[in-house]
Amino acid sequence: PACFVVAAWSSTTGSCGIGGVFKGVTRPHIPDICSSRRLVSSALMAEAIVVRSAVMLAASSNLRSLQVFSDSQALVSMVKAKESRPALFGILFDIYHFSCLFDTISFSLIYSPSTKL
Repeated sequence: PACFVVAAWSSTTGSCGIGGVFKGVTRPHIPDICSSRRLVSSALMAEAIVVRSAVMLAASSNLRSLQVFSDSQALVSMVKAKESRPALFGILFDIYHFSCLFDTISFSLIYSPSTKL
């Protein structure tokens, strides 16, 4: 199974919108991720929030494997290297913790017109 995630962040308001779609899951049905948040400090934090949501939702649905696709090169690189930053410590801790519940999990960059290289 795979989850394709995206986040949009406004530096003016500090709000973000996050979304994610699971593909390749037959049972159980996993709902799409769609929400907004206030008081988000950066675009990177918004991306980390949606990846955490995807990993936690898949883990709570008892999936044994997961591929997470994001257009955030910075986040994908950070998660692959198991790095952290003070502002993202709690969110990244959750991603790393819940990732241990899978037999296999991967994080990959998916290119979109807005992908920053």
